[in-house]
Amino acid sequence: MHASWFCTNRRCRIVSAEAARRLVRLAARLNDAGLRRLGCERWVRYSLPLAVLPPAPRDVVLDTIDEALMARLRQHPEAAEPQLRSAQHFWEAGIAQGYAWLEDAEPLGIMWLMSSLDRARRQRLGLWAGMYPTLPAGLGVTEGLYTFRRALRRRGGAATPLALAVLHEARKAGVTEIHTHIHVDNTAAHRWAQRLGLRPYGMIHRYRLNVRYVRERYVYLHTLGDLPTNVLQSGGEALRALIQR
Repeated sequence: MHASWFCTNRRCRIVSAEAARRLVRLAARLNDAGLRRLGCERWVRYSLPLAVLPPAPRDVVLDTIDEALMARLRQHPEAAEPQLRSAQHFWEAGIAQGYAWLEDAEPLGIMWLMSSLDRARRQRLGLWAGMYPTLPAGLGVTEGLYTFRRALRRRGGAATPLALAVLHEARKAGVTEIHTHIHVDNTAAHRWAQRLGLRPYGMIHRYRLNVRYVRERYVYLHTLGDLPTNVLQSGGEALRALIQR
């Protein structure tokens, strides 16, 4: 289920791995030649087959996010955090299934799950639509994992048990493989994801031509391989051996 994609905010097309790499190299050359108006952000693509998972944590009871909970999140003291702003974006777009872990009626964490059912609604994400190529049946994408500050009181935190609980929900819904992405500079998140069992397999390059009239136009290249050094270091020798096969 790994593929290279060329995406805009309106449509996505599968391209060959070599074509995607050539476009990335071309963009790099343009920047090296002085076209500094071509801004670029990068994320690492991860995948995890769901055939074998650790047991679902017994103490995690998930609630599906509804309007009442979203109203509370909008007023939450942490509402300005990027993941909670993204949660609002997903909710308003009517895309993805949101899950929340509540304790004493207060949220410990939230996470979103996209599936093939969301393919027709992808464009509702506006400037970020190109991050999400068309999902075939059986493939899911997790997004927007956020643990609230009160979860720091829990030994070991809430991120891992929450993620495992959502992965089990995804498998119950017929998802056989999960994909996600992590910003290239978020080394702590890379380490956590790889401990959970996710494996990096490619990159997302988001380009914006910073000139008048086209500043809100983005192009996304979803590539295979070519992982940055900090991601390989996060996984240690075993991961480097796996990637080099």
